[in-house]
Amino acid sequence: MQMQAVDGEVHADLTLDGRMEGAPGLAHGGAIAAALDDLFGGVLVLLETPAVTARLNVEYRLPVPLHTPLHLVARCTATEGRKLHMAGTMSAGEAIVAEASAMFVRVEIAHFEASGVPVPDAWRSWGGAARG
Repeated sequence: MQMQAVDGEVHADLTLDGRMEGAPGLAHGGAIAAALDDLFGGVLVLLETPAVTARLNVEYRLPVPLHTPLHLVARCTATEGRKLHMAGTMSAGEAIVAEASAMFVRVEIAHFEASGVPVPDAWRSWGGAARG
């Protein structure tokens, strides 16, 4: 999923295929949730803030047909200490098919380094949990 920063938001276009099928011809709710959670990760990059998902709520408003272009938008709506509150939508044409809210918690880069997989060099300049 390619993301773009637009006026403090993150936008992405996505088309789900048969690998993401739940009910016949429709996207699985887990694929929808994963796409929105990943988009919130793009907001973290925009904010240059390492954080992890603490809570993700998805409201499925309409069935999401496979092979249909979708547009996703996400933004940070508030910060509260280490907490970052997010909101996002997934649309098919003019119709919002899913909405999500999330709370992320700032962490230090060491949280990700503990996996043993190198983190992107750009992340090393981010403030982490100490910013809160």
